[in-house]
Amino acid sequence: MRRLRVGCGFTLVEVMVVVGVLLVLMSLCIQGLVRAKIAANETATLGAMKTIYAAVEIYRQREGSYPRVMADMTAAGGADPAYIVDELDTAGTGRPRAGYNFHYLRPGGGMPAFFVLASPGRRGLQGIRLFYIDEDGVIRSSLGSFTNEAAARAWPAVSGG
Repeated sequence: MRRLRVGCGFTLVEVMVVVGVLLVLMSLCIQGLVRAKIAANETATLGAMKTIYAAVEIYRQREGSYPRVMADMTAAGGADPAYIVDELDTAGTGRPRAGYNFHYLRPGGGMPAFFVLASPGRRGLQGIRLFYIDEDGVIRSSLGSFTNEAAARAWPAVSGG
């Protein structure tokens, strides 16, 4: 007959403390990963905004006017050669690019001649800021919401943008 050894192993309280500490550490790591993902998405969005701006200006120089919609600059929209990759036309694909949706608009009747608004697909998880660029080529950002292009022109410029 075997005897049970008393005092070997861990008590339930000790195991619960270790599990609690591990959960706290995991939650801190996940928050850091989400912040890093948001920063990466916003950086990729800034690059995409510069690409879209350059494509719009090249299109204007070649065609004599600004494109009606962003799809006019893609291969899927019939552009030959394409000015931007199809994936940047998030309105056409229905999928965000780097967590952001890009909206190309031509308000008509003056300034701006066009503008591009980038908004996060899921705010707080994929991005925090809104980005705006028009024919002046300055990328602006806001933590608020988009009301109109005149208000967006007053947003602060993104450093390096």
